[in-house]
Amino acid sequence: VYKMSAPFVFGELLEFRWISFMPFLAFPFVLAVFIYRRLEITTECLEKKEEATNNVVTYCTRAVECFPLLSDYKRRQLYVDGLDEPVGAWNGANKAFNIVDLHNSFFP
Repeated sequence: VYKMSAPFVFGELLEFRWISFMPFLAFPFVLAVFIYRRLEITTECLEKKEEATNNVVTYCTRAVECFPLLSDYKRRQLYVDGLDEPVGAWNGANKAFNIVDLHNSFFP
C-alpha cells in the first residue's frame, strides 16, 4: 500500500519497480509449500497425542468407576502401577508433538 500511495501522498513520482513487490508475491507461495510439507507430520503427531490422552482418560475413568471394587479387594496399588503405561505413552506423544510444533513455529 505504501509503495503505491507514496508518490501521490508526497507529490513525488517514484520509479515503479516490480522487484519491490516480489516478497508479496513469493511469500504466500513459500508459505503454502511449507504448510503442505508439514501438514502430514503435524496431523500424525497430533492424532497420536489425542489417542494417548483418550487412553489416559479412559484408564482414570475406569479407576473412578471401579473404586469400590478396587478398594474392597485391596487392588489400588496394582491399578496405580498400571497407570504408568498410558502416562508414559502420553508423555512420548506429547514430546513428539511439541518438537513438531516448535519446528513449525520457526517459519515466520
